[in-house]
Amino acid sequence: MWAAAVWGVLLAGGFLCYPRRPRTAGVLLILLAGWTFLLRSLNLGGGRTATSVWAALWLAAVWLVLGLAWIIRFSNPKARAVHIEYWTAKN
Repeated sequence: MWAAAVWGVLLAGGFLCYPRRPRTAGVLLILLAGWTFLLRSLNLGGGRTATSVWAALWLAAVWLVLGLAWIIRFSNPKARAVHIEYWTAKN
């Protein structure tokens, strides 16, 4: 149960801090990828989990690619400024 709580916190933290801190969100998603891979390797469910090895690996790969994309995309200060301006613009 605690493993799912950590997974949920990393997922929610990654997507909730994206608008203001996209690189931090990227780091959280990379940690989520590592946690997903680690959970599948540890097999805490004792073989009773519904997630297959390949599904867990693909899911970890998705989080890893998304996190790296956000870190690389927003490593430029100008790109970060445009992104923050978009999210904080008043209508």
